[in-house]
Amino acid sequence: MTEAYCFHLAFIFAFLQIQGCAAEECAVAVSQPNFIEVSEESETVTIHCNFTSSGQCPSIPEVLWYHFQQHSHRKLQTHSSNKYSLEQSGNNRSLRISHIHPNDSGIYFCGISFTKSDSIHSKNTSTGTILVVRAVMVMPFKKLLMIILTVLLFLYSVCIVVLLVLYKPITWMSKITCRRGRERPSRENKNSTRRANFRAVAQELYNRRNPRKNRKAAEEISTASAPDDPTIYQNL
Repeated sequence: MTEAYCFHLAFIFAFLQIQGCAAEECAVAVSQPNFIEVSEESETVTIHCNFTSSGQCPSIPEVLWYHFQQHSHRKLQTHSSNKYSLEQSGNNRSLRISHIHPNDSGIYFCGISFTKSDSIHSKNTSTGTILVVRAVMVMPFKKLLMIILTVLLFLYSVCIVVLLVLYKPITWMSKITCRRGRERPSRENKNSTRRANFRAVAQELYNRRNPRKNRKAAEEISTASAPDDPTIYQNL
C-alpha cells in the first residue's frame, strides 16, 4: 500500500512538472497589414510587423523579411543595404523600402524567430503584406519634344494660312483703288477734250448758219474798240 501510494505521488508530480514545462514554452505570434498601395512618387514605403511573445522567450528575437513575386522569392538583406532598412520600436519590426519602383510590388513576409529557444512555436511568420507600387506616367523627353515641335509647326501653318487669306483681299482692294485713281484723271481729261471739241464744232456750225449776225457782231466789236475822241490822233 505504501509503495503504491508513493508511485501515484511520483506520477502526479511528474505530470505536473511536464505541464509546467509545456506552459513555459516560448510562443510567438506575428501580424502585418494585408494590403498596401503606394505611388512611385512616394519614394519610400514602410511595412509594419508586430509580434507578441508568451512563455519563456529570449529577450531579443531575430527578424527576417522575405519578398515573394510571381516567379521568384528572396530573403532581404536589411543590415547592409541602401534600399532596405529595419526599424525597431518595442514589439514592432518594420521594413522600410527606399527608392521604390513598380518592380518592388509583391508579397512581403515578416518572420520572427527566437533562435535560443527549442520550442517549435518560437518561430513564426504572418500571412504577409501585398504591396502594389503604381508607376508614374513619365513622358520620355524625345516624345515630349516631338509633341512640342508638332504643336509649334501646326501653329506656324495656321498663321501662314491666315496671312495668305487676309493678304489676297488686301492686295486686291489696293490694286482696285490704284486703278480707280489712275482712271479718274484720264477720264476727266477725255471728258474735257470732248467738251472742248463739241463746243468748237457747235460754234463753227453756228457761224456757218448765221453769217450776217457774225458780221454785225464783228462790226460792233470794231466800233466799240475804236476811240471816240478825234483829238487823240491830233496829239499823236
